[in-house]
Amino acid sequence: MKTKLTPLQELRLERSRLKNECAEYEEKLQGNWHYAKGHFGRLALGSVLSSAKSGISDLFSLVSGKKNDSDSDSEEDTASPSLAAQMFMGAAPFVWEMVQPIIMSMVMKKIKSIFGGEKKKKKKKQLKKKNEASDLN
Repeated sequence: MKTKLTPLQELRLERSRLKNECAEYEEKLQGNWHYAKGHFGRLALGSVLSSAKSGISDLFSLVSGKKNDSDSDSEEDTASPSLAAQMFMGAAPFVWEMVQPIIMSMVMKKIKSIFGGEKKKKKKKQLKKKNEASDLN
């Protein structure tokens, strides 16, 4: 005979189940993170090469897929992007992921210098005055 759980007991069971799921997910995520850190160069190179390869294959499919019929002359020609543009478009998300932390750190340094820069300047001036006073003595 099963006893009916109170709502509080049900919530506690749900909470423990969710904690276990979160712990498992965190372990998987940590494993993926360590793998990515350990194989960063290979992953980056593979990403760039796969985007370049897809760009090249798209280019060749566009070139080989052109019609030589007289009907195609009457239709408007759609300009296909160049190989370099296709490679850039394929690698743009990867490049953005690489550049974004650098930009954010530069912005944070600038913000810190704006808000905290005056305190540092005052301290430097005070230290400079003390050093000059001690040098004179």
